[in-house]
Amino acid sequence: MDSMMAVEIKQTLERDYDVLLTAQDIRNLNFAKLMEMRDKDLEREKANNKNNEEAVEIAGIHLFIRFISDNNDLSTDTCVELETRMDPRRIKVFLLPDVKGCAQIFNPLASKIRSTAAVLQYGITQMGPMSISEYADHLLPYILPKAEEQRGFALVGYSYGAVITLELARRLEKRGLSGRVVLIDGAPEFLQKLVEQFLPSTTEEELQNNVLLAIMDNIQSALSGKLLLDLEKCITWEQKLESFISHIPENKVMFSTEDTKKLCEIIYMHILTVQKYDLSSLGWIRAPITLLKPTVQFVNMSDEDYGLHKVLCFYIFFL
Repeated sequence: MDSMMAVEIKQTLERDYDVLLTAQDIRNLNFAKLMEMRDKDLEREKANNKNNEEAVEIAGIHLFIRFISDNNDLSTDTCVELETRMDPRRIKVFLLPDVKGCAQIFNPLASKIRSTAAVLQYGITQMGPMSISEYADHLLPYILPKAEEQRGFALVGYSYGAVITLELARRLEKRGLSGRVVLIDGAPEFLQKLVEQFLPSTTEEELQNNVLLAIMDNIQSALSGKLLLDLEKCITWEQKLESFISHIPENKVMFSTEDTKKLCEIIYMHILTVQKYDLSSLGWIRAPITLLKPTVQFVNMSDEDYGLHKVLCFYIFFL
């Protein structure tokens, strides 16, 4: 092989295959070296794929269980009014938060909402954890008078709140009201699949451990390994909560000990309600639904609409 040919081969490999070799490397190239290069590329590709999968998994469960706080106080009011632009010409919007059931999650959006809006909290309020159907029954009186006054309703459900939103829409429609629904990254089958995929368990004790570990991953993931060892020594849920609290670094404390325990309990109980929820019991919903989905999907769903076609009379929008 002369120098000119070696240079041409080098340029072709760089241009077409992104392979960087010197002219001397090319002169010494043989099948054994090619096989070695291929094996190294496969190993790098496998490592990159694994890292991407782990990143998606972490993002998925972190978005579902977001243990963050704008302040250290948790409101126990069921209905929390947001400081929006308050355009009186627009219909009032009721928002249902994520698995923690706290209004704080919507604070960053408040200034961008044109209509008046209120967040309906659940779990963190004095009523304590309930089933999804019981939550809907409890929250309905906070919506119904306003919906009847404005002859319609507008509901927004985020993550876990999407399931309660559907139950509320069904109850409002039974009373002759019509409206519209927006679901943000949430639907019954989607949440059930998420729990199955990221919090797999065969026993109640295993699920308890996985929930607390997922919360700790949000706070400081480096501590999850040690926490797991201690959780496996615990017998009761209360002991596990005490162990969890003891592992939170002082600089990562966001709530009081009592509120932290309460939030962990709420998240765990809400995950149980997701597992037990039966979509077929909901019935048909006439209201059009807008489903907002993330650009990166972290749950393997066979249905593009998260299975919502099973309860919709008409149509669904995707954004």
